[in-house]
Amino acid sequence: MVQASKQNTAKTAEKADWEGRYLENHRIETFKSTISLSTEIIKYLTLLNGGAVAGMLTTLDKLTKILSVGTIRWAVACFVVGLVFNGFGVFALYFSQTVAYKEFSMRPDRPSQRRQLIGAAMFQVFSLMFFCFGALISVEGLQT
Repeated sequence: MVQASKQNTAKTAEKADWEGRYLENHRIETFKSTISLSTEIIKYLTLLNGGAVAGMLTTLDKLTKILSVGTIRWAVACFVVGLVFNGFGVFALYFSQTVAYKEFSMRPDRPSQRRQLIGAAMFQVFSLMFFCFGALISVEGLQT
């Protein structure tokens, strides 16, 4: 009877240890995937806005036949502003991670980089918005 009780206690301790390791590993992998997703979003928005600017400037001679110069200026300006907001988002994410690292090393019980993360997300949303504005300006300015 005593040995069965010891075995049950050992199994319970082993299960609790396993659950703790699982939850810690899950937290770490979720954090890694969040960083990876953020990186992909930044790349995507850079490609959208930068590709639009490069494409419009490369084909400027052909675009002037179907778009007015003012329309091209506004569209390119929107794409450039989108790139600028994307850059601000990158810096906000960098500062967010710096704050998280400092706070985790000093006060692991209270990480609070929420403001920086919200700021970074808003910059990325603005970047996408300005890409959409530039695209809509270009489409509305088409002369058929």
